[in-house]
Amino acid sequence: MQKFSLQKPFLNTARHLVLMAVSISIIIPFAWMIVTSLKTPAEIMKYPPTLLPQDPTLENFIQVFQVETWDGRSLLLTAFLNSTIVAVSTTLLGLLTCSMAGYAFAKIEFKHKNFYFWLLLVMLMIPSQITLIPVYVIVARLGWVETLLPLILPVALLNPYGVFLMRQYVSGIPTAYIEAARIDGASHWQIFFQIVLPMIKPALITLGLLLFLGRWNDFFGPLIYLSTDSNFTLPLALNWFRGRYTTQWGLFMAASAVSVFPIVILYLLGQEQLSKGVSTISGLKM
Repeated sequence: MQKFSLQKPFLNTARHLVLMAVSISIIIPFAWMIVTSLKTPAEIMKYPPTLLPQDPTLENFIQVFQVETWDGRSLLLTAFLNSTIVAVSTTLLGLLTCSMAGYAFAKIEFKHKNFYFWLLLVMLMIPSQITLIPVYVIVARLGWVETLLPLILPVALLNPYGVFLMRQYVSGIPTAYIEAARIDGASHWQIFFQIVLPMIKPALITLGLLLFLGRWNDFFGPLIYLSTDSNFTLPLALNWFRGRYTTQWGLFMAASAVSVFPIVILYLLGQEQLSKGVSTISGLKM
């Protein structure tokens, strides 16, 4: 006779309760951001605070787009455009370079391949603060300060984590596909673009989202290389609304909501492929 155990239902219930608690803790700040952006300045400072706006208004969203840079352009729109250029350029170029390097390390035999790969992994252990001054000196000598180039090229052309991620995924592709293409006379470029890239789509989407989010939310890089408001990215533009003595919370929350909106849309569009990519990559071995 099969015994009935309460252990499994209890564990499932506990697991769902923990996930619900974590979800609520993540949703509450976003909900509070939206609610605050719809309040008047007087209601924002009201004590005790109100959970929902008593007199909802879009005035904060209107005013936040009216803040201008030194040359008369909208600060938020300009920063939004700059962040889009940085994030999209880094993502596209980074996907190309990382996937090409991952394919080379996984499927092409060359001298000292393992040494170069482990050297690449060592770079993951070096904090970015150590290389900050040398990189800044190089960027300054190239004349790239006050441009978006230092925010794009270093990450896109040399991304150790991205190369490692793509190498692990490409390693899971059966070598028989590569050998069959070589027998048919295909070059490495043809194998890469016609066979490898279509088979690593989940990994590309996963890495693409990571690259896009990293550049979109980056604050430290723009803070180092940019000082003119017309070159600001969104994190610097958001920091502008935090004054030295006071913070314009209504404008700050409205600008934050605008900056978060593309991220939410991007995640909703790619969450299925992201889940596939993460689940597949997590099962690969070195």
